[in-house]
Amino acid sequence: MHDPGFAEILILAVVATFLVARLYAIFGRRDDGGQPPRQRPNPYAQAAPAADKPAVTVGDITQALAQAVPEEEPDDGRPLSLAASLQRIQKRDPSFQEKDFLKGARAAFEMILGAYARGDSDQLRGLLAPGVFDRFDTSIQERKSQQQSLESRILRVREAEIIKAVVSGTDARVTVRYLSEQIHVLRDTSGQIISGDPTRAEETEDCWTFRRELGAADPNWQLVETGT
Repeated sequence: MHDPGFAEILILAVVATFLVARLYAIFGRRDDGGQPPRQRPNPYAQAAPAADKPAVTVGDITQALAQAVPEEEPDDGRPLSLAASLQRIQKRDPSFQEKDFLKGARAAFEMILGAYARGDSDQLRGLLAPGVFDRFDTSIQERKSQQQSLESRILRVREAEIIKAVVSGTDARVTVRYLSEQIHVLRDTSGQIISGDPTRAEETEDCWTFRRELGAADPNWQLVETGT
């Protein structure tokens, strides 16, 4: 009789041989030269450029961008930020400087209010746009016809800041917000106070818009709108 243990060992040997053969067929083996098995191609690898097609360089990209970006943003009516609008004004008028403009706007604020209080229409005519001048002058003439006098003093301008700038073609408009302390007293022909208090300063907030034609020979800005 055959030994039962020997039969089991023989069966296991056959099974092991079969498994080794299957693993070899699936995974392969290293060749005699010790080289690693051939790898499958990477589908995400970038193909090498053809020999007859030169590679794109950084210089090519820079040149293409320079040609694609316009020298200046188009005037298509889209609103720009305050900084972008001021930059556009300065680009078209290199003499424009925000600090110098605000200095002139402060001086214009005091000059215009002073001329209005004195009733000096001639001085106002050169500082105001026609529509604004008409309103100022009408008020002055009414005051004179009633023989009233206006005492107007600016004690100090606490703040003057640009809050808006708009450029449309060559038309530039800049809005300045003023915070100031003022005294206004209106008197009749005998000197009696009609309104106001000469001992009390009022804190006022004014928003004035100035306009200038960029590129024009006249460098001055005109007041085209007032508001509070």
